Amino acid sequence: SLLLVGFVLYTDRKRKEPSKNIIICLLSGILTVALAGYLEELVMPYFSNNVILTYVWAFIEEISKILIFFLFIFDNKHYDDIYDGLVYMCLISLSFAGLENIIYAFSESTVQNGISLALMRDFTTVPLHVICGIVIGYFISLGNFSKDKTKKHLNFLYAILIATFIHGTFNVLMSTLGSLNIDYSSQISVLFMQVIPCLLYTSDAADDLTRV
Repeated sequence: SLLLVGFVLYTDRKRKEPSKNIIICLLSGILTVALAGYLEELVMPYFSNNVILTYVWAFIEEISKILIFFLFIFDNKHYDDIYDGLVYMCLISLSFAGLENIIYAFSESTVQNGISLALMRDFTTVPLHVICGIVIGYFISLGNFSKDKTKKHLNFLYAILIATFIHGTFNVLMSTLGSLNIDYSSQISVLFMQVIPCLLYTSDAADDLTRV
């Protein structure tokens, strides 16, 4: 997560964002993870179908990140072009992904399993959150800088629906692969049974996004 944060900030080095905004985005994971966790527990009893619940959770997580963007960034004077939206949403997403990975790693019963799980998620879940951040930042920015109200609302809708679809489908894939009872202490089995399939999915999602 930290490496990708550095990369995102490096790509925006010619028009650096204010340090205050960057710090807010990097600390936002504390709020987004807490909010998403609370809402996910709240809705869980109302969905018996695990696939539907997975997409609902994906929707909640993306909405939580969007909320931070609208609270602290959307009306900020430094948010003045489309690429700024991508930068800020990527930082918010990386903050969420980084903290979420730490929580999952420490929930494992052994240190070895925790490290293996964290490394696996570094190559799957973190890129997934970045892609969703790019989707949201791009479409929200298109809507924000559009003078057409219809296009503005449609782009806001695209932001959440496309990100939720990508995120939810990824989680379903992870859940399906997780049911194979992969031994997280075996790096080779994790690599071939979970990391590579999920990387292929995120790469395909990124490729589809560039075509949009």
